[in-house]
Amino acid sequence: MALAKGLRPVQVGAVILAVRILSVFLVQTWYVPDEYWQTLEVAHKYAFGYGALTWEWQKGIRSYLYPSVVAVLYSVLKFTGLDYPNVVVLEFVRSSIRGRTVNLGSSVNPPGYNYTQQIPVDKTVGEVTVSVSGAKPSIKVVKPSGEELTGPPQLVTILDLSEIMIVKVLSPEPGPWRVTVGSSEPHSVRVKGLSELSFTHGFSVTDVTSLNHTSYRPLKGTYNNMLISLPANTSIKLDHAELLDLKGKPLFEIPLKKIDATSNVYKADAYIPPEEFFNIAVVGVDSSGNEVRRSSPTAVSAAPPDIPSVTVPKKIVSHPHSRVVLPCSVDSVVPVTVVWTRRGIDLHEHTHSLRSTTAEYVIKDVSEADVGTYRCVASNAAGRATAETSVDMIALPPQVTVTPTNVTVTETERVLLTCSIYSETYLHRARIEFQGDLKHYDIKLEPSIDGLYTLNRTIEEAKQNDSGIYTCIAANRGGVSNQSTELTVVPKPTALILGPHTLTKLLHSDIQLVCHVENAVTVIWTYNDITVASNEVNGNYNDVMNVDNVKEDGVWTCSANKGTYSASDSVQVTVHIKPEVSIVGSKNVSLPQNSTYDVVCTVVARPQPRVLWHKETEEFLYHVLTNPEPNLYRSVLTVNGTNGTYFCIGENSEGIHQDSVDINVYSPMILERQLNDTTVELYSPVKFHCQISAYPKPNIKWRHNDTHVTRDDNVAVENDVLIIKRVDFDNLGVYLCEADNGYEKITVNFSLGLHGLAKPLIYKEHEKIVVRIENVNKNNTGAYRCEASNVIGEDVHELTVSVQYPPELHSDQEAYKMEGPRQVRMGDAISLNCNVTGDPLPLVTWTKNGLPINYSKIRQHLHGDTLVIESATKFDSGVFVCNASNVLGSTSQNFTIIVYGEIICATNNELKILFNI
Repeated sequence: MALAKGLRPVQVGAVILAVRILSVFLVQTWYVPDEYWQTLEVAHKYAFGYGALTWEWQKGIRSYLYPSVVAVLYSVLKFTGLDYPNVVVLEFVRSSIRGRTVNLGSSVNPPGYNYTQQIPVDKTVGEVTVSVSGAKPSIKVVKPSGEELTGPPQLVTILDLSEIMIVKVLSPEPGPWRVTVGSSEPHSVRVKGLSELSFTHGFSVTDVTSLNHTSYRPLKGTYNNMLISLPANTSIKLDHAELLDLKGKPLFEIPLKKIDATSNVYKADAYIPPEEFFNIAVVGVDSSGNEVRRSSPTAVSAAPPDIPSVTVPKKIVSHPHSRVVLPCSVDSVVPVTVVWTRRGIDLHEHTHSLRSTTAEYVIKDVSEADVGTYRCVASNAAGRATAETSVDMIALPPQVTVTPTNVTVTETERVLLTCSIYSETYLHRARIEFQGDLKHYDIKLEPSIDGLYTLNRTIEEAKQNDSGIYTCIAANRGGVSNQSTELTVVPKPTALILGPHTLTKLLHSDIQLVCHVENAVTVIWTYNDITVASNEVNGNYNDVMNVDNVKEDGVWTCSANKGTYSASDSVQVTVHIKPEVSIVGSKNVSLPQNSTYDVVCTVVARPQPRVLWHKETEEFLYHVLTNPEPNLYRSVLTVNGTNGTYFCIGENSEGIHQDSVDINVYSPMILERQLNDTTVELYSPVKFHCQISAYPKPNIKWRHNDTHVTRDDNVAVENDVLIIKRVDFDNLGVYLCEADNGYEKITVNFSLGLHGLAKPLIYKEHEKIVVRIENVNKNNTGAYRCEASNVIGEDVHELTVSVQYPPELHSDQEAYKMEGPRQVRMGDAISLNCNVTGDPLPLVTWTKNGLPINYSKIRQHLHGDTLVIESATKFDSGVFVCNASNVLGSTSQNFTIIVYGEIICATNNELKILFNI
């Protein structure tokens, strides 16, 4: 053996060791990609120094080289420190193995330099690698256009050694490429492509449509169906498949048909595979019409069939008259025939199957005649196999049933325990044990023809110590059987309400009562002897009664019942009410001076409350307390017309509550001094006094020509006094004095003018004209003008006549009197217009039911003659009186208002009105 040039002895030894390791795996593996074959070929050349491997050795290695062995070779060579080009060769082999390569073509040629092979390249191929393994190799690559590639950038030489040459074509265009190779010795050619497009194949002797039901190798000597699968996202259409020998020569072609339009799985008609190793190549076209060709990465050989593998149970044991199934499982990759036999006689029709199967023989009613040996026989093309099993029958132990099962009884009840036994053979013994002790329950039984036996145990009056486990035991030659029942003797029922038995609760509160019962079947709750709930229980139980919205006193009783026995416990519930105090009517009352007013306060409480009245921080006040209905107390306090806040207080053991009312005392506003229209001389001073008596004292505001009067150097305002120090033209006009004390509001208007500035008159003689008005009435009020003119000029004089008269109601008020009471819905607005006139302007005041109006919710408009209640309540029902007066007289108008509320249906089927008038 000649060593490779440049290798040190340790390296040569390592290579030899690696190659020998490879040889160990030659007969232990099934699969070898071309990359690993190239690796082994390169290693062989560098280890032993001679050309390509012999065809006989290649033939064996191609099908049995295991991939991990190549890794061992690579690691050994790297470890020994090979220098370039040895490392270059191994690095190339390693990178080739890792790449996403597909086989485009391969062949083994005799010595020579003119072997041309056409390689179809499709658009999925990113690069093409051509390798020749042989002495003095040569490679020539020609493009589809006929142009020969001579070097970079598209043609790159990867290796160029004495025993191997590898070139790579980068970015090849689709089409038919030609590769011409040669060597001075027999050589192998490999053409690889870098592409994601590959295929998967599978074989099956049956007609299948999924690769999941196929195997990698076909079955030898029989027809095999072949499936070819392409990636799901490819648009390649396959036409046929070729079977190639190991030298790359076609053996025969097989048409391919697509299984369905939605998958990329193709099917070939069944054929008998070659006896020797072969490769599979698929041929088709891509979407551009270019030919696509892929070869399998490894050689395939047909697998010889084995004789069937037969599996049966070792032994089957059954009871008399039972149904027994004898299963026989047969594994076979070729058609097989299966039958059960006994003493050389077939027990049923032969079972035929294309592959593995299961045959069963059923014995419907086992007897002594069926005991013995049975054989399952399976035959296929490879031979015959058998397996034996035996059937045995055993005697059944007795069947024992105890009734009742796990029974619970009450003390003094009668208990009957029954044990039923069935035995096909004579009973050796039969007895009832209590807690494992035989005591006096052992019973001797005579043989029974039908095999049925009955044992009874009666307890006339059960006691606590009778509780326990009772076991019935029976034995025959088949074995011993037993069954147990548990007897529980419980005492009579009891009931106990947990917690205190006297409860005090607030009105509308919730109560939860828990009743602990023992040995009960039902729990019944009653309230004042009326049943409100009934629950079924089992023995000991905590039953919960939730009482919502407690309203009345009463007795709650929990009863535990079982049969004719019962027990009960009760709780007395007393309902208390925390005081709720409420002032009846308005809480803001206005009273005239020197009048009295009854304030009514209601208190809802239980037990009876202590009711007190006091005015702010003063001592308690006298009042009258009554109890018109249960839990309702009515207190009346008479107020003597003193301002202040009055508090009504209710107090009992559950708490304290209060409500208050504000009493406001006032006197009507009276204009003590009339403000009349005034004229003064220009630049003279003037003083106006708006003198009004009222309680509380009113607030005075002054207005001039509809604007507020502001203080300056010429005008001084001191509440009810207006002083103009020097009257100028800007000070002339209409003035208003507005008085408001929160209860009433009046407005007094007057004018300020000038005199002593008459226009000079041109006259010839004096003449005096007098206008007389008899029986003056209010219609004579107005402005009068005297006009005088002649040829020289003219003059005009105006005079305002004001006719005073007592207050008068307009005619529409008379019509209102005829209408009767006015009905208003609660929440609506009420507007009462007194609509009174008079001169001087009448002072208007309002009363309700003879009392002054509370002004907390009303506003007055139009000089105090309109009363507006923005949102009517039940307290606004009554008789409203408008009183109008001036120095010449007075008049009044009554308005009867009825405020009604909506009618609703309460939960107790009674009609309720939202409020009482």
